[in-house]
Amino acid sequence: RNPFARLVSFFRMSWQGNKLKAHNRWEDFPAFVRYISDGSQSPDLEGSPLQRVRWALNGTPADDFTHDDMLHTRAMSEWLTDPSQGEWPLHLAALRLVHVEHLPEELPELAAALCSEHAFCEELPAFPKVNAFATGVPRDVWSSLWSDTETLERVRRRYRRDFE
Repeated sequence: RNPFARLVSFFRMSWQGNKLKAHNRWEDFPAFVRYISDGSQSPDLEGSPLQRVRWALNGTPADDFTHDDMLHTRAMSEWLTDPSQGEWPLHLAALRLVHVEHLPEELPELAAALCSEHAFCEELPAFPKVNAFATGVPRDVWSSLWSDTETLERVRRRYRRDFE
C-alpha cells in the first residue's frame, strides 16, 4: 500500500480524536510523522530493534508512539527483509502483491495463481473489512497534510525503499 495512504489511514484510525494521544488532531499529523521518522529503525541498519519514542513537541510531554504504532507504520520493505519473519532468503520475485486498494480485482488473480502454481484450488476465505470509514479523507485535509515540505520529505526518506 502506498506509504502516504497508509500513514493517513492509520493516523485517522488510531490517533485522530484519541484522548490517550497528545497529538490527535489533523493539525498534529506532522508530529505523528516525526515520531515515525525519528523512532524508526534506520533503513541502513538491518535488524535494529524497534524503539519507543519519547520527545516533547512545543513543550508538551509526549509518550504517544508505542510499539504497536511502530509495527503498524513499519515500512513494507523492512517486513520483507526481516529475518525474524520467516524463511530466508525470501524470494521476492515469487511474491504476489495484493493491494488493499484493488482487492476485488486482485484477489481472484491470487486465487487463480494459487490454483495453477500450487494446486491450492479451494475458495479463499472472505477478506476482513478493510476500512470502517464511510467517507474518504476530504481533499482539503489530504492537501494540508502533505503541504508541509518537511513532513513530505520525512515520509520519502523513511519509506524510500518502499517507493523504489
